[in-house]
Amino acid sequence: MIENKKLNFKILDKVINFLSYRIRSSKEVSDRMGIYLTKEKISEGEKEAVKSWINAELKSLGMIDDHKFATTFVEEKAHSKKPLSKLAIKNYLFKRGISKEIIEDVLKDYTKTYEMASAMIIAEKKLGIMRKGLDKITVKRKLISYLIGKGFSHESVYAVVDTKFKVK
Repeated sequence: MIENKKLNFKILDKVINFLSYRIRSSKEVSDRMGIYLTKEKISEGEKEAVKSWINAELKSLGMIDDHKFATTFVEEKAHSKKPLSKLAIKNYLFKRGISKEIIEDVLKDYTKTYEMASAMIIAEKKLGIMRKGLDKITVKRKLISYLIGKGFSHESVYAVVDTKFKVK
């Protein structure tokens, strides 16, 4: 029993260290606990008991919250120098184990205005590095293809490209 408590606190310390770098989703924490526990020579039942105890501890301390993780991520990407499209944010959060309900709740405030602004920032960067010797039609086609590949909606892409080429 004392051995089990030592193991619980040893793994808890490692997980808290893992959480100290940035906010994580519960799936990321669970996956990392699995990595830590594979190194220990205990049965699967004991591993699950340790995992559930640590999850309960972390939730009681407020260190694991998928909604908070998703909200923070969306806010960071909305104000980032490397913004993402709504689709790319959805995919990222889904890979991190966030439920569809939480994703939809967090992205309900992500309006077309944010997406247009994000697409505009990415288009400006891409136009800056595109070769100058290309004709206007080729540049336009490549930019449209690039933005759609980044996950932006067609209407946002065409609006941004039209805006960019009216100015120039």
